[in-house]
Amino acid sequence: LVAVGTGILARGLAMPVAEPVQPPHDTRQTHQPAFELEFAGNGLEASEKCREFKPDLVLMDIMMPGMDGYETMGRIRQQARFANLPIIALTARSADEDRRRCQEAGASDTIVKPVDVQIMKNMLDRYLSHG
Repeated sequence: LVAVGTGILARGLAMPVAEPVQPPHDTRQTHQPAFELEFAGNGLEASEKCREFKPDLVLMDIMMPGMDGYETMGRIRQQARFANLPIIALTARSADEDRRRCQEAGASDTIVKPVDVQIMKNMLDRYLSHG
């Protein structure tokens, strides 16, 4: 799974965040997450990490400094190996035109912010189920 912008890149499962996140340093954690996380702060970094990380899914923030989510999705989709990679666009805009623009840029689906955790979970389950 990959998440881009003010979010998380991950293999397995991830949740978007409103601000850049640092990995937890709480040593009292008693369980290991069932996913791997990678962080990207902008579109260029996310595009590069996709090539390295080979994610199962991308969470793409649309509004980012520098290269926006639309351009980043286009760059990712230019690589043949990512033609079927699920990309979920995260946007604060809920208009049909915004959803259409996300789809045209390469998004598999769109979630409007603020993110409803249950909608996110259902979408991730749908795209990450391997059965």
